[in-house]
This record gives sequence, C-alpha cells and structure tokens, in this order.
Amino acid sequence: MNATSSHGERPLGMSLGSDELQALYLAGHTLFDQGNFQQAADVFRFTVLMEPLFAEAWQGLGRCHDEVGDAEAAALVYETGFRLGGNEPTLGYLSARALMQNGEKSEARERLEELAELDLEPHLAAGVAALQQILGVAS
Repeated sequence: MNATSSHGERPLGMSLGSDELQALYLAGHTLFDQGNFQQAADVFRFTVLMEPLFAEAWQGLGRCHDEVGDAEAAALVYETGFRLGGNEPTLGYLSARALMQNGEKSEARERLEELAELDLEPHLAAGVAALQQILGVAS
C-alpha cells in the first residue's frame, strides 16, 4: 500500500468524513485542555494530514507547540495552516504573532500586510492593529 497518492487521494488511502474529523478535533482539544500537549499534537497532526484545510486543527497543533515552548515550530505550523487553509485570518494572525515572538520582524510585517487586505472580524482587526503598533507598521 502506498503512503501517498498522486491523484488527490488521501494519505494511506484513508478518507474520513466530517463527523470523524470533528471527533478527532474534539479529542485533540480535550487532550490539550488536560495538559497532554504531545498527545494532542499527535491527534491534531493526524487530523491535518487527513484534512489539510481544517484550520482549527492547524490552530490546535500550533497551540500545542506554543504550550511546550517551541515557538519556531508553532510559527511554521501557523504559517503552513494559513497557506493551506485559504489564508484563514486567525491562522494569519497567529503566524504573525509567532514570527514576531521569534524575532522575525520583517516576515511578521509581511503577514500583517497580507492580513490588512482581508475582511477581518473586529477582534482580529484589533489584534492585527496591536501587532502593527508593536512592530511600527503604519495601519
């Protein structure tokens, strides 16, 4: 059995429905809430492997890395989720924040510029404005 496909099939030939994906996400969320960050990360990682467009699972995986102090991995996860998930604004904000925390200020500014082009919910717009102010970006 192939581990990958060349014609849009899911890895390992597996396919999960939305109910199964949601159940996996909730299991990861529960593990996260219990402080089992490595196990939660494993569940979220499997979830995004099965459905790369599942933005909330990317967020969960990034938060796991944040919680264990791996800001570099968190930034990579948020960025990957942002790109694969159709530029989902929350992932973009988390990506910019993680980049800033890692000292990657020019990359954070670029992400914020991208986010400024999107129609943001008020709470995200406020977060973006706050990061722009910290980084000295004109809003």
